[in-house]
Amino acid sequence: MTRPTLPRAAAPVAALPRDGRVVYSQIDDGLEAHDDRIHIPAWALAGCFLLVAGTIALAAGARLTRQPHPAPPPRESVLLRFTQAPDDALVIRNATTAQPIARIAPTADTFLRATMRILFAARARAGITRDLPFQLALYGPDRLVVADPATHERIDLRAFGPANAKQFATLLRNAETLKPGEPS
Repeated sequence: MTRPTLPRAAAPVAALPRDGRVVYSQIDDGLEAHDDRIHIPAWALAGCFLLVAGTIALAAGARLTRQPHPAPPPRESVLLRFTQAPDDALVIRNATTAQPIARIAPTADTFLRATMRILFAARARAGITRDLPFQLALYGPDRLVVADPATHERIDLRAFGPANAKQFATLLRNAETLKPGEPS
């Protein structure tokens, strides 16, 4: 294919392309036509295709194996046991030391009591005893999670706002500061 050249005086310095494929640029001795299509090397296209295909294959493999993402270890954690007192108050104890951490009156309608009622209902549906402890764990600076190791139920307390999560944060703080044999 031969490239058309125009005399210097006969053509303007730059002509607009009529069909979008050919433009003229000035070269030392005149104007020369060239193709304005972008040429991407085949190896670059193949590399992009392999990158996208590999990403999709890895994502599909992870999805098909249904393996859960490993959870990071908690910064702080305590096992809690909830018992009913004779006056129907909810007594919360550190499960490892059996020391009482808190006592919630039966007339108190707190977020903590409602949350634990949900977890106890899940245990009752599964036919699991109420005596097993629950785990209260702090992940990162503000992610507090209450979990039931027996039913694998987890409640992320951030979803309910800082005021509600503070009730559980107090339990975690009290469980850490209370030494065995110390009165509650």
